[in-house]
Amino acid sequence: KTGELLRILDRGSVINRIGELIGFTVVSALADICVALVVFVFRFEPALGALVGVMMGGYIWASVVLTRYRTRIRRRMNKRDVVTGGIHTDCLLNYKTIKYFGGEEYEAQRH
Repeated sequence: KTGELLRILDRGSVINRIGELIGFTVVSALADICVALVVFVFRFEPALGALVGVMMGGYIWASVVLTRYRTRIRRRMNKRDVVTGGIHTDCLLNYKTIKYFGGEEYEAQRH
């Protein structure tokens, strides 16, 4: 279980990245969309602004739906990756322990 714990702790650093992504990408993109809609409504025609707004709304909706779909797949992959990484790390730790204490012959006879 040491390997699984190390893998989970490694993934915890992603939380900082999510905060940066939301703060500097999503919020600024939404502000850009709002400014563009205001420009379209007042500079051109309100119908054009409405059309751009509907298109942007559809794009945002499609992005959210596809992101949710991919998130489910990604979570399953991450769970399997944690288990696999845990097994790899535990194997390496066990190998080092056997090597350190000179138990190669005993383990070779056991298997």
